[in-house]
Amino acid sequence: MSDDILIDFENPYLQWVFVNQFLPHHEGQLQDIINLIPKWIERYQESEIIEAKEINKQPRPLAVVIGIDEIILCRFYRSSWNEFKIYDYFPPTIAPYFPLYHRALELLQTLKQSNVEVYFTTRMTNVLENFRYLKLDDLFSTSYLESHLIYIPSNATWRYKEEKRKEIFEKNKIFLNVGDQISDLGNYGSIQYLIYNPFYQIT
Repeated sequence: MSDDILIDFENPYLQWVFVNQFLPHHEGQLQDIINLIPKWIERYQESEIIEAKEINKQPRPLAVVIGIDEIILCRFYRSSWNEFKIYDYFPPTIAPYFPLYHRALELLQTLKQSNVEVYFTTRMTNVLENFRYLKLDDLFSTSYLESHLIYIPSNATWRYKEEKRKEIFEKNKIFLNVGDQISDLGNYGSIQYLIYNPFYQIT
């Protein structure tokens, strides 16, 4: 897999897609999730307590599994007024164009403040450096990230991701899976939220 993909934003159609589809859809869907988190937590905490009581066990912590590539770590860089690149890393010499940062940060803050275990799936091997670059490690400690990061091989199938979700599910009540690929969703989780990403169709 190449390190970066050049998107030709001199193409008026791609300009329109980026401005009118990618950004507003992503930001709107992240905001929808933020708005619904309190209701979901109340619902699934209650159901987990009831289910645990029926089998005479302690309730599991609530958890969310997020495919963070292009959702939390939206790796867009503007190299000129009409040219963007998507990277698997954050080049220190290039200023990031990260339009979803504040909404993504608000989502992570909401989950942490609600005592939800947050698991991150990613294909990036240097994601810890990316979290530090964006100062997201102020929110989650390095040890927390190391234990909650799930690295996905570039050739991984849906079954591989589902096995990882199953491992999480054995210790946590996954109430939400979030991602922009079908493989980010599965049977281990109460709510499946697919984030719209038109660039999977055109790059």
